Amino acid sequence: MNGDYMKRNKNIIILVIGILLVIIGGYFGNKLLHIENDSKKIIQTQNTKKDNIKITTTSSTSTTTESTTITTTSKPTTTTKKTTKSTVKKTSTTKKTTKKVTTTVAIDENDPIAKKVRNLKITAVGDSVMLGAVLSKTIQKKWPNGNVDAKTSRSMGKGITLMNELKEKGKLGDPLIVHLGTNGGCSEANLKKIMTLAGDRQVFMMTTTYSKLLKINTTIKNVCSNYSNCHVIDWYEYVNDWRSEHADDLKNGWKDITYKDGIHLRPEKGTNSKTKEKQPLSGRQLYAECIYEALYKYYS
Repeated sequence: MNGDYMKRNKNIIILVIGILLVIIGGYFGNKLLHIENDSKKIIQTQNTKKDNIKITTTSSTSTTTESTTITTTSKPTTTTKKTTKSTVKKTSTTKKTTKKVTTTVAIDENDPIAKKVRNLKITAVGDSVMLGAVLSKTIQKKWPNGNVDAKTSRSMGKGITLMNELKEKGKLGDPLIVHLGTNGGCSEANLKKIMTLAGDRQVFMMTTTYSKLLKINTTIKNVCSNYSNCHVIDWYEYVNDWRSEHADDLKNGWKDITYKDGIHLRPEKGTNSKTKEKQPLSGRQLYAECIYEALYKYYS
């Protein structure tokens, strides 16, 4: 009896334990299922976050690219504007360097300075170049109160002797105009002698057009630069400027300032066969005009 009772109780205990195990197993099974679902949800959430991060990154990259492109396009446009301004400045500079060559000065004969220049008691000493203007009386007409002495083959030394004689006689005028050097050249020593005998008079020294003695012109300019009362009348430059300005006229009938020797003055004038324009001044007249313009500029 007791044995049967014990077996029965044992079986009941085993059954109860089995039922408990089934219950416990079911409980933990559901837990595990919930844990697995939660894990999947977490993984999906993480994946979603990753996708969002990728999208955000892509959007940011696109924005950066657009911004860079705009900046790059803007810079070349600014550079182009600066280049245009630089071009305008260069054009302005070119206009400023434009120069017109003119060999004559328009002087009103009623101008007080013009009257003063014509009334000057000049002394002009020269050789056969000046003699041409004297023979045509172009210098005497400009300066009726002047003293002009020009002679063929006169050297610088003989000219100095003449000037000393005039000074001793009280006939050396002011200003003193000197055109010597074609016969035998001139030295710095002789030019300094002229400046010494001239004293405080204004001295105007003329250059030569003689191609073989152009070094004289440099000597005259160098010496004159050391004296405040010494002035250069650049006859050589005056002749060349006039020839350049009237090159077409010379080809069609106008007469040159000098003969073929390039030294002595021509008295005649010509007419341009194409334009019919008459030559206003001969070589001898232009010689006197050159001196007149130099004195006018000085006394202005």
